Amino acid sequence: MRPTFLIGLLLASGSIAHELPVCDDEHTPTNPDCCTIAVPKRRAARNLFARTGEDETCPADTFGDPCCTESAPGPPVVSNGKIDLQCGSKWNDDPQDVDDGVTFIIKDCTPPQTGLCLVISSTPVGTITDTHLHLSGSPLTGSNVPPNGLGNWNSNGYCTKLTGVCEVPLSAIMTILGTSNLCNNAKLYAAYHISLSSGPTCFARGDLIGDPNAKPARWFMYVTISFTCPDVCTAKCCCKNPDEPPTDKYCADGTAFGYNPACKPRGTDDPDGATCPYYLEDRECNRWGWYHKIDSLSYSSDLYVGAGHNNIVDKGHKVGTATVELCDGGANYCVTYTMDSGYHISAAHVEIRCTEITKKTQGSGFPCAPGSYNIKSTCPIGSGETWTGKTEACDPETPIWAIFHGAVTKKALPGDTCSEVVCEDFQDPPDAP
Repeated sequence: MRPTFLIGLLLASGSIAHELPVCDDEHTPTNPDCCTIAVPKRRAARNLFARTGEDETCPADTFGDPCCTESAPGPPVVSNGKIDLQCGSKWNDDPQDVDDGVTFIIKDCTPPQTGLCLVISSTPVGTITDTHLHLSGSPLTGSNVPPNGLGNWNSNGYCTKLTGVCEVPLSAIMTILGTSNLCNNAKLYAAYHISLSSGPTCFARGDLIGDPNAKPARWFMYVTISFTCPDVCTAKCCCKNPDEPPTDKYCADGTAFGYNPACKPRGTDDPDGATCPYYLEDRECNRWGWYHKIDSLSYSSDLYVGAGHNNIVDKGHKVGTATVELCDGGANYCVTYTMDSGYHISAAHVEIRCTEITKKTQGSGFPCAPGSYNIKSTCPIGSGETWTGKTEACDPETPIWAIFHGAVTKKALPGDTCSEVVCEDFQDPPDAP
């Protein structure tokens, strides 16, 4: 049988801390989603959590707050714990009326009383000179309130006259109501009164007890207090960290360059492809790859790995796209690499200039080593799926010349024994083909 309410849950406990069980078929959370609501975070050590009367810990290798596996009615609470304080026969006609001026709350009793008490207090405008309280299990009328004055009210003995505080043990309230169960919306009818040194007499504002038009007029009031016992958790379990899925492994795929569609797809392997003017090897660099003359923005180029002889059909494979466009209000060029699924960018190098890319030994020339390009990033921050760099823009009437280069890794298939590329350790060859 479940207890009527668990008064002991409010009391301090000197018990030794104990470790909660891990959630499993024997210890099942009442909320089936409890262990899946939050993203698991592995505990570095045993972790303390909110108490319900005693110290409890979760084992290592669990995450989040504990889940409830059993519950029962908890200690009673007052449903309507704030009541207006009315001074005088009419509400809001006296400057000493106070919104929510009377509080009803259940707390530990002040010694020598023990257990839980209904504590009634007020915050008047002025100094309290007297306090009175009458409690009943039925609505208050002239017939069930002592007719011969406030001094004869039945619960005055629980009040401190000059503070306005009354502490009534719950055991006394259950006796008044004739019940041992306050959890089923039990109702208590209470008349709470204080007198102030400035003259007014004040009540917790509620229903009239008497007839304000009678001779002599009587406008005493009472309020209806409702109790409930919200469920509290009486047993818990801790969510076990799920088995961590294997992390993706990325291994070296190769060097990528941005393809120039002005050249034949089979590059120099095509008899007609040797005449394309945008091969890096024609700029006295000992490597395959392309450069670009860009007359308008934005401009995009597909990134290819392994395209020896500039042949993207038979030798290379596409791994992503490079895009260049104006940014920062036209002050800069922004270059973005967007990698295809299964590929990451481990190092990015871009050369963007306002003068033609000539042979290395002629004119303005340019560095053949990607590590010397004017936009570069080793081990880009983030997932590796995208990268962005920038450089100062040229005169808008001037075409720009560009090379797009990158070092690319590829997601390994299950069981692949390839060596994972650690980005920080990756070194792109300075001038490899």
